[in-house]
Amino acid sequence: MKTFETDRLRARELSDQDHVGFCALKADPQVTEKYFAQPLTNGQGLQKLQSLIEGNRLGSSYTYSVFLKGTEEFIGTVVLWNLQPDIGAGEIGYEFLPGYWGRGYAREILPAFIHHMYALYGYSVFSACPAVSNIASNKVLLASGFVSERSFEDRGGMLNDYLYTIPGDLSAGGRMKDFEITDKVEERDVEAIVRRLREYNLARFEDKSPQDIGVFLNDDSGVRIAGLIGHTHGNWLFVKYLWVSEQLRGQRVGSRMLRQAEDVARERGCKYAFLDTFSFQAPEFYRKQGYQEVFALEEFPRTGKRHYFTKTL
Repeated sequence: MKTFETDRLRARELSDQDHVGFCALKADPQVTEKYFAQPLTNGQGLQKLQSLIEGNRLGSSYTYSVFLKGTEEFIGTVVLWNLQPDIGAGEIGYEFLPGYWGRGYAREILPAFIHHMYALYGYSVFSACPAVSNIASNKVLLASGFVSERSFEDRGGMLNDYLYTIPGDLSAGGRMKDFEITDKVEERDVEAIVRRLREYNLARFEDKSPQDIGVFLNDDSGVRIAGLIGHTHGNWLFVKYLWVSEQLRGQRVGSRMLRQAEDVARERGCKYAFLDTFSFQAPEFYRKQGYQEVFALEEFPRTGKRHYFTKTL
Protein backbone atom coordinates (compact mmCIF):
# COMPACT_ATOMS: atom_id res chain seq x y z
CA MET A 1 0.00 0.00 0.00
CA LYS A 2 1.42 3.37 -1.05
CA THR A 3 2.26 5.85 1.73
CA PHE A 4 4.08 9.12 2.36
CA GLU A 5 4.86 11.19 5.45
CA THR A 6 5.45 14.73 6.71
CA ASP A 7 6.80 15.92 10.05
CA ARG A 8 3.45 15.44 11.82
CA LEU A 9 1.35 13.38 9.43
CA ARG A 10 1.24 10.03 7.69
CA ALA A 11 -0.85 9.34 4.60
CA ARG A 12 -1.69 6.10 2.84
CA GLU A 13 -4.14 4.89 0.23
CA LEU A 14 -7.74 4.86 1.44
CA SER A 15 -8.88 1.44 2.63
CA ASP A 16 -11.87 -0.35 4.20
CA GLN A 17 -10.37 0.00 7.67
CA ASP A 18 -10.89 3.78 7.45
CA HIS A 19 -14.68 3.47 7.29
CA VAL A 20 -15.44 4.98 10.71
CA GLY A 21 -13.42 8.14 10.23
CA PHE A 22 -14.35 8.46 6.55
CA CYS A 23 -18.09 8.18 7.19
CA ALA A 24 -17.83 10.72 10.04
CA LEU A 25 -16.05 13.09 7.65
CA LYS A 26 -18.68 12.76 4.93
CA ALA A 27 -21.54 13.05 7.43
CA ASP A 28 -20.34 16.36 8.91
CA PRO A 29 -22.27 19.36 7.49
CA GLN A 30 -19.43 21.73 8.41
CA VAL A 31 -17.26 19.76 5.99
CA THR A 32 -19.69 19.17 3.13
CA GLU A 33 -21.02 22.73 3.03
CA LYS A 34 -17.54 23.86 1.98
CA TYR A 35 -18.16 22.30 -1.44
CA PHE A 36 -21.94 22.85 -1.62
CA ALA A 37 -22.84 19.20 -0.91
CA GLN A 38 -25.25 17.56 1.50
CA PRO A 39 -23.95 15.32 4.34
CA LEU A 40 -23.99 11.61 3.55
CA THR A 41 -25.76 8.95 5.55
CA ASN A 42 -23.63 6.11 6.88
CA GLY A 43 -24.76 3.90 4.01
CA GLN A 44 -23.98 6.54 1.44
CA GLY A 45 -20.60 7.12 3.07
CA LEU A 46 -19.74 3.41 2.79
CA GLN A 47 -20.74 3.43 -0.88
CA LYS A 48 -18.55 6.48 -1.47
CA LEU A 49 -15.67 4.79 0.34
CA GLN A 50 -15.89 1.74 -1.94
CA SER A 51 -16.09 3.95 -5.03
CA LEU A 52 -12.90 5.79 -4.07
CA ILE A 53 -11.08 2.56 -3.19
CA GLU A 54 -12.01 1.27 -6.65
CA GLY A 55 -10.75 4.54 -8.15
CA ASN A 56 -7.40 3.92 -6.49
CA ARG A 57 -7.30 0.40 -7.91
CA LEU A 58 -8.15 1.52 -11.45
CA GLY A 59 -6.04 4.67 -11.38
CA SER A 60 -9.02 6.89 -12.21
CA SER A 61 -8.40 8.89 -9.03
CA TYR A 62 -6.05 8.72 -6.06
CA THR A 63 -7.49 9.15 -2.55
CA TYR A 64 -5.33 8.95 0.59
CA SER A 65 -6.31 8.89 4.26
CA VAL A 66 -4.38 11.25 6.53
CA PHE A 67 -3.39 10.32 10.09
CA LEU A 68 -1.57 11.96 12.98
CA LYS A 69 1.80 10.38 13.57
CA GLY A 70 2.06 8.60 16.90
CA THR A 71 -1.65 8.37 17.68
CA GLU A 72 -2.68 7.24 14.17
CA GLU A 73 -5.90 9.24 14.47
CA PHE A 74 -7.78 9.58 11.18
CA ILE A 75 -8.11 13.32 10.50
CA GLY A 76 -9.12 13.58 6.84
CA THR A 77 -8.38 12.80 3.20
CA VAL A 78 -6.51 14.21 0.24
CA VAL A 79 -7.35 13.30 -3.36
CA LEU A 80 -6.25 13.80 -6.96
CA TRP A 81 -9.17 13.42 -9.37
CA ASN A 82 -10.51 14.79 -12.70
CA LEU A 83 -7.34 13.27 -14.13
CA GLN A 84 -5.93 14.10 -17.55
CA PRO A 85 -3.01 11.66 -17.79
CA ASP A 86 -2.08 12.74 -21.33
CA ILE A 87 -0.99 16.14 -20.06
CA GLY A 88 -0.11 15.09 -16.50
CA ALA A 89 -2.88 17.16 -14.93
CA GLY A 90 -5.45 16.62 -12.21
CA GLU A 91 -7.59 18.41 -9.62
CA ILE A 92 -6.52 18.24 -6.00
CA GLY A 93 -8.88 18.25 -3.05
CA TYR A 94 -8.65 17.77 0.69
CA GLU A 95 -10.97 17.73 3.69
CA PHE A 96 -10.38 17.39 7.41
CA LEU A 97 -12.59 16.75 10.38
CA PRO A 98 -13.45 20.14 11.99
CA GLY A 99 -11.63 19.26 15.22
CA TYR A 100 -8.36 19.42 13.30
CA TRP A 101 -8.95 22.70 11.45
CA GLY A 102 -6.65 25.65 12.09
CA ARG A 103 -3.55 23.56 12.91
CA GLY A 104 -1.74 23.86 9.58
CA TYR A 105 -2.33 20.25 8.52
CA ALA A 106 -3.64 21.14 5.04
CA ARG A 107 -0.65 23.41 4.43
CA GLU A 108 1.63 20.56 5.54
CA ILE A 109 0.10 17.68 3.57
CA LEU A 110 -0.51 19.53 0.28
CA PRO A 111 3.07 19.89 -1.04
CA ALA A 112 3.95 16.38 0.12
CA PHE A 113 0.96 14.92 -1.74
CA ILE A 114 1.77 16.90 -4.88
CA HIS A 115 5.31 15.59 -5.01
CA HIS A 116 4.12 12.06 -4.15
CA MET A 117 1.79 12.16 -7.18
CA TYR A 118 4.59 13.55 -9.32
CA ALA A 119 7.10 10.92 -8.23
CA LEU A 120 4.70 7.97 -8.65
CA TYR A 121 2.63 8.93 -11.67
CA GLY A 122 4.27 11.96 -13.29
CA TYR A 123 1.46 14.43 -12.56
CA SER A 124 2.91 17.94 -12.70
CA VAL A 125 -0.11 20.24 -13.22
CA PHE A 126 -2.49 20.57 -10.28
CA SER A 127 -5.68 22.59 -10.09
CA ALA A 128 -7.85 23.30 -7.05
CA CYS A 129 -11.29 24.87 -6.90
CA PRO A 130 -12.33 26.00 -3.40
CA ALA A 131 -15.41 28.10 -2.79
CA VAL A 132 -14.76 31.83 -2.80
CA SER A 133 -16.28 31.89 0.70
CA ASN A 134 -13.84 29.24 1.98
CA ILE A 135 -11.27 31.79 3.12
CA ALA A 136 -9.05 29.29 4.95
CA SER A 137 -8.66 27.02 1.93
CA ASN A 138 -7.97 29.95 -0.39
CA LYS A 139 -5.20 31.08 1.95
CA VAL A 140 -3.72 27.57 2.12
CA LEU A 141 -3.51 27.32 -1.66
CA LEU A 142 -1.94 30.74 -2.08
CA ALA A 143 0.59 29.96 0.65
CA SER A 144 1.38 26.66 -1.10
CA GLY A 145 2.33 28.37 -4.35
CA PHE A 146 -0.93 27.99 -6.26
CA VAL A 147 -1.83 30.85 -8.61
CA SER A 148 -5.37 32.19 -8.88
CA GLU A 149 -6.51 31.99 -12.50
CA ARG A 150 -10.19 32.93 -12.49
CA SER A 151 -13.50 32.45 -10.69
CA PHE A 152 -16.50 30.50 -11.96
CA GLU A 153 -19.90 29.18 -10.92
CA ASP A 154 -20.60 25.53 -10.21
CA ARG A 155 -23.45 23.79 -8.37
CA GLY A 156 -24.95 27.13 -7.50
CA GLY A 157 -21.82 28.50 -5.79
CA MET A 158 -18.87 30.67 -6.73
CA LEU A 159 -15.48 28.93 -6.92
CA ASN A 160 -11.92 30.17 -7.35
CA ASP A 161 -9.77 28.26 -9.84
CA TYR A 162 -6.13 27.82 -8.78
CA LEU A 163 -3.23 26.22 -10.63
CA TYR A 164 0.11 24.85 -9.51
CA THR A 165 2.66 23.54 -11.99
CA ILE A 166 5.84 21.68 -11.09
CA PRO A 167 8.27 23.55 -13.35
CA GLY A 168 11.13 22.22 -15.39
CA ASP A 169 11.87 18.86 -16.98
CA LEU A 170 13.48 15.91 -15.29
CA SER A 171 17.12 15.26 -16.04
CA ALA A 172 18.85 11.90 -15.67
CA GLY A 173 18.52 10.53 -12.17
CA GLY A 174 15.07 12.07 -11.66
CA ARG A 175 16.25 15.45 -10.36
CA MET A 176 14.59 18.71 -11.28
CA LYS A 177 16.44 21.25 -13.38
CA ASP A 178 17.14 24.60 -11.75
CA PHE A 179 14.40 27.21 -11.86
CA GLU A 180 14.82 30.16 -14.17
CA ILE A 181 14.04 33.27 -12.13
CA THR A 182 13.62 36.70 -13.72
CA ASP A 183 12.31 40.12 -12.77
CA LYS A 184 11.16 40.76 -16.35
CA VAL A 185 8.41 38.53 -17.76
CA GLU A 186 8.28 38.84 -21.54
CA GLU A 187 5.30 38.52 -23.85
CA ARG A 188 6.45 35.11 -25.12
CA ASP A 189 6.50 33.85 -21.51
CA VAL A 190 2.96 35.03 -20.91
CA GLU A 191 1.74 33.52 -24.18
CA ALA A 192 3.31 30.14 -23.45
CA ILE A 193 1.89 29.81 -19.94
CA VAL A 194 -1.54 31.38 -20.57
CA ARG A 195 -2.12 29.33 -23.72
CA ARG A 196 -1.48 26.03 -21.90
CA LEU A 197 -3.56 27.14 -18.94
CA ARG A 198 -6.50 28.08 -21.19
CA GLU A 199 -6.28 24.77 -23.01
CA TYR A 200 -6.41 22.96 -19.68
CA ASN A 201 -9.34 25.02 -18.38
CA LEU A 202 -11.41 24.84 -21.56
CA ALA A 203 -11.07 21.06 -21.53
CA ARG A 204 -12.78 21.07 -18.12
CA PHE A 205 -15.42 23.78 -18.55
CA GLU A 206 -18.85 22.55 -19.67
CA ASP A 207 -19.34 25.93 -21.42
CA LYS A 208 -16.38 26.52 -23.73
CA SER A 209 -17.51 29.83 -25.26
CA PRO A 210 -16.79 32.90 -23.10
CA GLN A 211 -17.87 36.09 -24.88
CA ASP A 212 -16.41 39.57 -24.46
CA ILE A 213 -18.51 42.54 -23.43
CA GLY A 214 -17.52 46.20 -23.69
CA VAL A 215 -19.49 49.35 -22.86
CA PHE A 216 -17.76 52.61 -23.86
CA LEU A 217 -18.39 56.35 -23.90
CA ASN A 218 -16.45 58.65 -26.26
CA ASP A 219 -16.14 62.44 -26.43
CA ASP A 220 -16.80 64.41 -29.60
CA SER A 221 -13.31 63.64 -30.92
CA GLY A 222 -13.73 59.89 -30.42
CA VAL A 223 -11.54 59.63 -27.32
CA ARG A 224 -12.68 57.11 -24.71
CA ILE A 225 -13.80 58.95 -21.57
CA ALA A 226 -15.45 56.01 -19.79
CA GLY A 227 -15.61 52.28 -20.26
CA LEU A 228 -16.40 48.83 -18.91
CA ILE A 229 -14.63 45.67 -20.07
CA GLY A 230 -15.57 42.14 -19.10
CA HIS A 231 -16.97 38.91 -20.45
CA THR A 232 -19.83 36.49 -19.98
CA HIS A 233 -19.31 32.77 -19.47
CA GLY A 234 -22.16 30.39 -18.80
CA ASN A 235 -24.24 31.75 -15.93
CA TRP A 236 -21.82 34.53 -15.05
CA LEU A 237 -20.96 38.09 -16.03
CA PHE A 238 -17.37 38.96 -15.08
CA VAL A 239 -16.58 42.69 -14.87
CA LYS A 240 -12.84 43.10 -15.23
CA TYR A 241 -12.44 46.87 -15.63
CA LEU A 242 -14.71 49.87 -15.06
CA TRP A 243 -13.28 53.38 -15.46
CA VAL A 244 -14.83 56.85 -15.63
CA SER A 245 -12.76 59.95 -16.37
CA GLU A 246 -12.48 62.57 -13.65
CA GLN A 247 -14.75 65.14 -15.32
CA LEU A 248 -17.64 62.66 -15.54
CA ARG A 249 -17.57 61.31 -12.01
CA GLY A 250 -20.68 61.97 -9.95
CA GLN A 251 -22.91 61.93 -13.04
CA ARG A 252 -24.00 58.28 -12.71
CA VAL A 253 -22.01 57.26 -15.79
CA GLY A 254 -20.51 54.26 -14.00
CA SER A 255 -23.85 52.95 -12.77
CA ARG A 256 -25.37 53.34 -16.25
CA MET A 257 -22.53 51.40 -17.88
CA LEU A 258 -22.82 48.67 -15.26
CA ARG A 259 -26.58 48.36 -15.81
CA GLN A 260 -26.09 48.10 -19.57
CA ALA A 261 -23.53 45.35 -19.13
CA GLU A 262 -25.90 43.52 -16.77
CA ASP A 263 -28.74 43.86 -19.31
CA VAL A 264 -26.60 42.34 -22.06
CA ALA A 265 -25.53 39.55 -19.67
CA ARG A 266 -29.18 38.74 -18.90
CA GLU A 267 -29.93 38.57 -22.63
CA ARG A 268 -27.07 36.04 -22.91
CA GLY A 269 -28.64 33.92 -20.17
CA CYS A 270 -26.46 34.99 -17.23
CA LYS A 271 -27.83 34.69 -13.70
CA TYR A 272 -25.00 36.25 -11.69
CA ALA A 273 -22.26 38.88 -11.83
CA PHE A 274 -18.80 38.89 -10.30
CA LEU A 275 -16.15 41.60 -9.90
CA ASP A 276 -13.42 42.80 -7.59
CA THR A 277 -12.23 46.25 -6.54
CA PHE A 278 -9.69 47.81 -4.22
CA SER A 279 -10.49 49.67 -1.02
CA PHE A 280 -9.31 52.96 -2.60
CA GLN A 281 -11.55 52.42 -5.63
CA ALA A 282 -15.28 51.79 -5.38
CA PRO A 283 -16.48 49.16 -2.89
CA GLU A 284 -19.30 51.42 -1.69
CA PHE A 285 -20.32 52.17 -5.29
CA TYR A 286 -20.82 48.47 -5.99
CA ARG A 287 -22.73 47.92 -2.75
CA LYS A 288 -25.15 50.66 -3.88
CA GLN A 289 -25.61 48.79 -7.17
CA GLY A 290 -26.80 45.70 -5.30
CA TYR A 291 -23.53 43.78 -5.09
CA GLN A 292 -22.69 41.76 -1.98
CA GLU A 293 -19.15 41.27 -0.71
CA VAL A 294 -18.21 37.59 -0.44
CA PHE A 295 -14.48 37.78 0.25
CA ALA A 296 -11.71 40.32 0.94
CA LEU A 297 -7.93 40.04 0.88
CA GLU A 298 -6.59 41.94 3.86
CA GLU A 299 -3.38 44.03 3.79
CA PHE A 300 -3.40 44.18 -0.01
CA PRO A 301 -0.89 44.99 -1.28
CA ARG A 302 0.27 46.26 2.13
CA THR A 303 -2.33 48.25 4.04
CA GLY A 304 -5.40 48.17 1.79
CA LYS A 305 -7.99 45.55 0.87
CA ARG A 306 -9.11 43.81 -2.31
CA HIS A 307 -12.86 43.21 -2.24
CA TYR A 308 -14.73 40.50 -4.19
CA PHE A 309 -18.42 41.03 -4.99
CA THR A 310 -21.24 39.03 -6.55
CA LYS A 311 -24.80 39.91 -7.56
CA THR A 312 -27.85 37.94 -8.63
CA LEU A 313 -29.04 39.43 -11.91
